Amino acid sequence: MDAIALIQSHTAVGVGLMIGLGAAGACIGIGIMGSRFLEASARQPELTPMLQKSMFLLVGLIDAAFLIGVGLALYFATANPLLPRAAEQAWLKSLSARPQARPGLCGARYAWISMPRSSGRSSFS
Repeated sequence: MDAIALIQSHTAVGVGLMIGLGAAGACIGIGIMGSRFLEASARQPELTPMLQKSMFLLVGLIDAAFLIGVGLALYFATANPLLPRAAEQAWLKSLSARPQARPGLCGARYAWISMPRSSGRSSFS
């Protein structure tokens, strides 16, 4: 399998795991915290306003941690820092696989590889 395709497939799996497990963890954490908040409010109703402030602050922090994970996952999905290195290695590998011009052995068969490209204008005009 090609190195770039391998990196992209592993990145897709990693992004899915980052978003999926992050969402599951945030939902479970908020659910447990909400149930404990309801239990505490039922035991001591006079502490409900203070507990409610703390609960909403923690809900925001838990969601912020999940959104940071989503941001990192989207970064890896769209601007993967591993791909340029793999593309460079694939390009170098393709250069070494191409036949090179060998003076005296092949004649003009592969001479176009080593010839410089013209600018498009003829020097005879």
